[in-house]
Amino acid sequence: MASDDKQHVHHIQDLLYIIHTLERDSQDANVDQRLKEEAALGLLALSGSSEGHELMSSQVDVLAALSQARKGTGNVAKAAWDILVNLSAGTSQGECDCEIFLKFVDLNGVVKELKDRHEFSDKASAVLSNLSRNERGCALVLDAFMRSTDLGDNAPSGNEVQQGKGANLKWLVDLLCLANSPHCSSLASPVSTQPPLPLLGAIFGNLTQNPEARQALLNDDGLLLLRLLPFLSYQKCSSLRLGIISAVRNLCFEHSRHSLLLSNELDLLPRLLLPLAGPDEFTEEENEGEMWTSLHIIPFFFGIPAF
Repeated sequence: MASDDKQHVHHIQDLLYIIHTLERDSQDANVDQRLKEEAALGLLALSGSSEGHELMSSQVDVLAALSQARKGTGNVAKAAWDILVNLSAGTSQGECDCEIFLKFVDLNGVVKELKDRHEFSDKASAVLSNLSRNERGCALVLDAFMRSTDLGDNAPSGNEVQQGKGANLKWLVDLLCLANSPHCSSLASPVSTQPPLPLLGAIFGNLTQNPEARQALLNDDGLLLLRLLPFLSYQKCSSLRLGIISAVRNLCFEHSRHSLLLSNELDLLPRLLLPLAGPDEFTEEENEGEMWTSLHIIPFFFGIPAF
């Protein structure tokens, strides 16, 4: 390890020491808290640089300390979450080993904080979005989502999880609809008063890389997918809209389910074609004529093979 790297490691360790060893019952707790916040901000600044990012990702004590610090409240916990967001971004770029990251950062805990709309649930969604970008991380995040049920200690495992995948993703669809629906203010739910979670769209886009996630959304005649379709034209948040568009695109690669995707119940095709229609207006006679038949829109759109 180069001398500069050693200095950075010692600097990181010093900042962690300040955060975790200052006495809570000192004579001036406000001073201690300010020192902790400054130390946390110092770590956050380091995580934003490529050198600091690489060093922190390789220090297991850093990941363990951050995982513990994120469970608190206030500015220190917020900074810990922001650092984890920065470090998790490296898992999709090969800069940080996903397995090492998740060995010290409790994935199930992050999922639970998202599900329970924790104070930093938006940060949790960012971490999960980053982790699920690559194939291995996507499989691990999907498994955590599948196992996150309301059954507590009686949560299903093994074959039980395999049989109920659609049901176990329902809570994630519920969360997206409640947190981002334009009508959520009218719902008698405390969730509706909290900020939206636009990165849930990216999470769905990432998860549907996995065949198991695609099957889960298409089970039960596509009822879960049906609830996501209104977000294809959701104008309040482009990142959420693009995430759901990506998810629908991935679902189209399930060739055996094209009959469901083209069914009248889902009414997916008009939603996909409408943005391509352009500003032209046609008369009733033109709409009922042979013009649309000659375009051969349906076989062209769904006839593209998956690579």
